[in-house]
Amino acid sequence: MEISRIPFLKEEECLKIEEQIFSLKPFWINRLKEKGLPFYTLGQASYLDRPESKNSEYYRKAQKQNIFLQNEFKSLYDHLLEVLREELGKPAVYEERLALPGFHIFLYHQAFTKPLASKHFDLQHYQHQWPYKEVDDKNPISFTLAITLPEKGGGLNYWDITFDEKEDWNQVLIESLSSDSPMHFHPYKRGEIALHKGLYLHQIAPASEMKESDKRITLQGHALFCDGKWRVYW
Repeated sequence: MEISRIPFLKEEECLKIEEQIFSLKPFWINRLKEKGLPFYTLGQASYLDRPESKNSEYYRKAQKQNIFLQNEFKSLYDHLLEVLREELGKPAVYEERLALPGFHIFLYHQAFTKPLASKHFDLQHYQHQWPYKEVDDKNPISFTLAITLPEKGGGLNYWDITFDEKEDWNQVLIESLSSDSPMHFHPYKRGEIALHKGLYLHQIAPASEMKESDKRITLQGHALFCDGKWRVYW
């Protein structure tokens, strides 16, 4: 699995965005409330909000929150498109019907030093309809911008297993195959984007250690190439 490292923000810019995110804490969505764990998002996420469900409010909430997030982080989102265009060599735009890239926020908890995150492929693009003539659903991309990391760091675990290797994936099969395959670790660097093809098996790596002052904040997003443009969303 090839992971591109893209310099994006300076240290002081990361600090400013972190402060801004904490000033918006009333708008955070607690995603593990039932387990009593401090994991939040700022923004809607396809993999959590299930847009393919008839009862999902993903699209309605995305439209509302996109306006809010653009107002709060306009320069960040503008810069992101510029960098993606340069890196990918093709036009990149935000898919207006879908949610903007949003933030993962992990606050201190010792549970986050354990591998709690699921091993998965990024298949969010299959949850949406793409109203274009040419849709390349075999080569989606995913990206993570590290804004704040625990003192001992953070990153991504991944395996040399791709989605197209099997037809009937389930979690039991994933666990079985990944246990027989070497696990690799990609360390994140603050202010840097990690960009990769989302169809490799991967998971959020647990923190090796967490102090009470530690936190892990990242900007998350995906893109699909349709009609000559990368359509960026979350």
